[in-house]
Amino acid sequence: MFNVGGRRGKVPRAIRHNTNVMLKTYRNKLAMYKAVETVLTANGQSWSGIPAFTTAEVLFADKMSLLTSHVYEQETALRGVTINKRQKRLQAAVITVEIAHAIRAYARAINDLGLAKSMQISRSRIMYTSHLSSLNLISEVIDQAGVHITALGDYGIDQTKVDALVTLHEELVEIIGSPRMAILSRKGSTQMIKSTIQDIDGILRGQIDNLVESIKSVAPEFHLHYFNARQIYDHGTRHNSENGSLTENDGYGNEE
Repeated sequence: MFNVGGRRGKVPRAIRHNTNVMLKTYRNKLAMYKAVETVLTANGQSWSGIPAFTTAEVLFADKMSLLTSHVYEQETALRGVTINKRQKRLQAAVITVEIAHAIRAYARAINDLGLAKSMQISRSRIMYTSHLSSLNLISEVIDQAGVHITALGDYGIDQTKVDALVTLHEELVEIIGSPRMAILSRKGSTQMIKSTIQDIDGILRGQIDNLVESIKSVAPEFHLHYFNARQIYDHGTRHNSENGSLTENDGYGNEE
C-alpha cells in the first residue's frame, strides 16, 4: 500500500514502472561490476605486484560492497521486507565477513588453501543472495570459527564475537518467514546508489581501465577478459536504454 496525502492506496502504475526500470538498470550495472570483479580476482597474478593497481582494486572492492548494500536496501524496501529483517541481515553480514577474513588470514598462515578458499565471503554474497544461501554462508563461518577459535585470538576474533553472530543467525532464522510490511520511505537510497555508481565508474575509467591497458603486452588474456567484462552492461540493457534512468557513461562501450 502507498500513502499519498495521508490516504492509503495502491502504488501508481507510473511509479511502479519507473521503479522497475530503475532497479533493472541498477541490476545490469551491478552485473557488469561483478563480472569485472570476477576477472580481477581470477587474474590477481597479473596485477598484484603493481602498487597502483592494488590500491585501485581495493577502492573498487570497497565501493562494490557499498553499492551492493545500497541496492539491497532499495530492493528490499520496495518489496516490503521487514525493516528488522534488513537490519539483522546487514549486522550479520558485517560480523560474518570480519570473522571470515580472520579465518582466511589464519588459513593462509598455515597454508590451508582449502579453508582459505572456503572463506572467500564478501558482504555482497550475504546481502545479495537468497535468504537460505545467506543463512548457509553465515552458518559455515560460525562452524569454522568454532573449530579454530583458539587460533583466531591472534586475528582479533574471540568467543564473544562468534556468540554475537550465532545470536544474529538464530534471530534471522526466526524472522525470515515473518510477514512483510510496507516501507514508506527509502531515505535517499536512490541517490546513494547513483553516487556510488559514479564513484565506481570513476575508478574503472580513471584507473583500472588504464592500468589494464598498460599491461596488455604481458597479460593479453587478462586484458581480453577484462574488457569483455566491461561490455556486459551495454549488452544487458541495450533494449531498454531509452527508458533507463542512467543513460550517460553507463558502460565501457558508452564512454567514448
